Amino acid sequence: MAEGPPVSEAEAHDRALTKWGAPTVAEVSPPFARALARQELLRSPRWTAFEGRLGPEAREALASHRPSALASLSASRVAMFAACPYRYFLRNVQRLREWEEPGREAELDPRSLGNAFHDAARRVVAAAATWPPTSDEAERLAAVCAGEALVRHEAEHAPIVPGLIREISLRRLEALLSAWLRHESARGDGLRPLAAESPVGSREAPFVVDAGDFSVRFTGSIDRVDEDPDGRPARVIDYKVKLAPGFRKAFGEGRIAGGEAVQLPIYSLAAGGEVASEYLVLQAGNAATPTVETIGFSPDETREAVGSLRTFLAGMEAAIRSGAFPPRVETRLRKDPCAFCECADVCGPGHEDRFRAKDDDADPHVRALRALRDLP
Repeated sequence: MAEGPPVSEAEAHDRALTKWGAPTVAEVSPPFARALARQELLRSPRWTAFEGRLGPEAREALASHRPSALASLSASRVAMFAACPYRYFLRNVQRLREWEEPGREAELDPRSLGNAFHDAARRVVAAAATWPPTSDEAERLAAVCAGEALVRHEAEHAPIVPGLIREISLRRLEALLSAWLRHESARGDGLRPLAAESPVGSREAPFVVDAGDFSVRFTGSIDRVDEDPDGRPARVIDYKVKLAPGFRKAFGEGRIAGGEAVQLPIYSLAAGGEVASEYLVLQAGNAATPTVETIGFSPDETREAVGSLRTFLAGMEAAIRSGAFPPRVETRLRKDPCAFCECADVCGPGHEDRFRAKDDDADPHVRALRALRDLP
């Protein structure tokens, strides 16, 4: 029985593939030819342009994306580059954006919970008459500031419905604040908050970090700056809300964890340099009884972290100049980053095994970038 004419170009290609084979179709279909080339390169033992290893022809375009050329950079973007240069490339060079569907929020996702906690903690610091607050005052502040932060979150995103889920989200946020305030009450170190969400530079006047042969301009905000009894900045604190335990163990005895945690050295420089620093980690996996752990650094240890930061920025500058953005499927601070990555679909099914097989690529620029993972 004779076939009728194809009803679409795709059907025509399918018939041609069956009848004449892929090479013939590639001669008349540039998109199909590119797809074949991509499949062949994906089987290569080395990183290719389809996985963030760009050639010399791209370097002129990449010049404006070097850290030294950017109008401003944030600590979180540096950490993103350290955790996965390819994700950094897709998000900050290619400008890919996560698909967002407007509508009603079912609950606070991990990122939203962290953002809401940061907002609520800022409100607590601003409203507290004494530090640390008394137990009664802490209970009141936790309830009031959690409610205000949740209202702001809903105003900026979408209402959390149904009401029961909203109540659970509110109680979860309150529990985080209460656990944090109990931790603050037990410190007994004589320090008190000087500022919360303290700006690090501005769009018009970014904070400049000397990285040796070049400088990098930063903007952002310090979660908290504490002062000593004489009113001098003494400690910078970065809050982290985690659902899974193990952040402290994964961090180990390091300072910047291969570039994946650079907030403290940047913030310490912005606060004046000779200060202690601390990651205050809220383990939120158990919604009813969250826990708090800290990773603290003395002023000398914080100075060491600043040195590692400068080394990392130099490596990041060199990698972007050379067009090296190879992906990673395992990091110092997260063993399964692809499971939560918004770019995983770009990498395609089975990409973890394929990327692991290429991780030993002997390209000198890739090797230099890989060496940054060992920075303490």
